[in-house]
Amino acid sequence: MRNRRFISLNIAISFISKGAGLAINFVLFKILLDCIGQKEYGVWLTLNSVFAWFSFFDMGIGSGLKNKLSTSIALNQLEKAKSYVSTSYFMYTAIFTIVSIAFFFVSRFINWSDLLKIQEIRGWELSDFISLLALLFGARFVLNLIISIGTSLQISAIVDIQGFFINITTFLLCILVLWLEICSFFTIALVHSLVPLLVLVVITIVLFKNRFKFIQPTFSSVNVDAAKELFALGNKFLFLQLSMLFLMTSSSVLISSFVSSEEVVVYNAAFRYFSVISIGFQTISFPFWAAFNDAFVKNDIIWITNAIKKLLWVWLLFAALGLLFLFLSDKVYLIWLSDKVNIPFSLSSLLMIQVLITSWNNIFVFFCNAVNALKIQIILSLIMLFLNIPLAYLLSIVFALKTNGIVITSILLQLLFAIILPFQARRIIQEKRALAKMIFH
Repeated sequence: MRNRRFISLNIAISFISKGAGLAINFVLFKILLDCIGQKEYGVWLTLNSVFAWFSFFDMGIGSGLKNKLSTSIALNQLEKAKSYVSTSYFMYTAIFTIVSIAFFFVSRFINWSDLLKIQEIRGWELSDFISLLALLFGARFVLNLIISIGTSLQISAIVDIQGFFINITTFLLCILVLWLEICSFFTIALVHSLVPLLVLVVITIVLFKNRFKFIQPTFSSVNVDAAKELFALGNKFLFLQLSMLFLMTSSSVLISSFVSSEEVVVYNAAFRYFSVISIGFQTISFPFWAAFNDAFVKNDIIWITNAIKKLLWVWLLFAALGLLFLFLSDKVYLIWLSDKVNIPFSLSSLLMIQVLITSWNNIFVFFCNAVNALKIQIILSLIMLFLNIPLAYLLSIVFALKTNGIVITSILLQLLFAIILPFQARRIIQEKRALAKMIFH
């Protein structure tokens, strides 16, 4: 499966799907801003970030499944592969059922109106609605396993295909809501929560009835040993995805707490613009996760080395693209948002730097993840978790940098990965090359 044509096909499909999805997303951002206003839209973006934290309850099983499934397929161990898939679904269902029920009861004691600063919406009504959204998000994470399975089988385009269908369906429903004049915080939140769930249900059924039929989950294939293996590897991934999730999604929450909910929209508008760069680069680099795993299992070190070199050259092209995006940012904001949102050039500059560092890190994170080299990442992640909130507070409030201070925090923490991981990747490749020479000579 690991060949240039297959990877190129995935990248091409991803670019088309992601490009169309991004275009829809940009238009939808403006529509929703006009529909419910900057304050309530900022609240929804914040709430969406909070629900994203639900994913750390998966204990890293989804990421562990990618590696275990990729290795099983590479070694043609199909029964073991089916066992990993079935066990993962069973564990996900159990975990998110418990989490959703727990959240429902805990939510009754939280004053969401005060927390989200939307006192004009009655507290009890908001609490019930948020509990419903939490249930929908829990179900969504169970169904998201199909994405991990797709990437394990080097069909990474599935990520962007489902993203495109989510975006286009959400867009059409939001237009309908606007046309029916029932546009509100509640209707928009419900549409954004239900659509991904429905799309994932359809994709899951279609794939398991066809291409993924040979690993279709069954209760009889659930295995205790497979669960232990997934937990052992998944616990390591848990720290990594928890730290990345906090770093990437906590910005909206920190801005809402330290600055204002209106500034959340300013940040998200600029981030959405510059994220085109990181999304574009990830579209190219993400298929290499499973390919790196396949090559590492088969001792194809030359392919791995050449692949990393090519990705570094591609990163340089995206760095140049980032500068072009920055140069055009004010004009794009004016065309896209008119005068609805005022985005400072300083914030745009910082976000450009942030997305370029994120893209650089992806090269080495995907490689290290693929070969289960997680120890250094775990240590760096713990440092990030410890420093994130106090450093954001120091820069945004004490030094009065406001939103810029929170973005600078993210940049400084991601630099830890950017500096250390390339050295780790080089060491792993050198050790694998030396081992391969011993085996074959």
